Amino acid sequence: MRHFHAACLLTALCALTVGCENADGGAAADASLNDTSGQELGAPEDADTTTADVQADTVGQDVPGGTDTVEDQTTGTDTIEPVDTTDPIDAGIPYGKCTAEADCTGNGEFCLAPGAFGGCGICMKPDDVCATDAECQAVDPTYVCIWRSDSCVCGGETTCQPGCQANSDCKTGQTCNDKLRCVPTACAANDGCPAQFACVTGACERRICTASSECGSGYCVNGACYGEPGTCEMAKP
Repeated sequence: MRHFHAACLLTALCALTVGCENADGGAAADASLNDTSGQELGAPEDADTTTADVQADTVGQDVPGGTDTVEDQTTGTDTIEPVDTTDPIDAGIPYGKCTAEADCTGNGEFCLAPGAFGGCGICMKPDDVCATDAECQAVDPTYVCIWRSDSCVCGGETTCQPGCQANSDCKTGQTCNDKLRCVPTACAANDGCPAQFACVTGACERRICTASSECGSGYCVNGACYGEPGTCEMAKP
């Protein structure tokens, strides 16, 4: 029968024990490396990489590359304000028009009444100066010898001009008489005159005013009533 030395037997047992411990220890180490409670190894516990959090962090900020976020696109849109075309003095009067309440605001402008002549600027010396209707009618029976502001004569000379043939050739409140001239319409009372006119000593004349409220539905322009506002004009050079 063989006999084993006690020291040798103890050494063998120790070797076997160490080998088992190394194997168990290695397995435990591998398990501990793999066991991260569902997280990747080395990732910080509070790392947040979800899509919702990324959007929450970038809303309201410009994303590099020039793309604006939803907030910028919906709240940063520019709007075009409408152009103001009314006179600042009186919002009821269109720009470029004038009344007693809304004067012209441009430098060198004046208020021209509806139907009035705006001036000539440079005057002229006429060649067809006349003194009587007969002089004109000898050439054309429809002409008369009169002064007209739009003739732009320098000295107020009378010249041969076409006379009226019907009331429609005359301005509002006027009638064409038998001498081919436009004269104020005859009347007996205010109702015999057009709107914005009054019967004054048997003839229709524009109502005198200081405010548009005195003209009913009309406008006070240069001290008289009209159916529409005046026009702002520049003086002729």
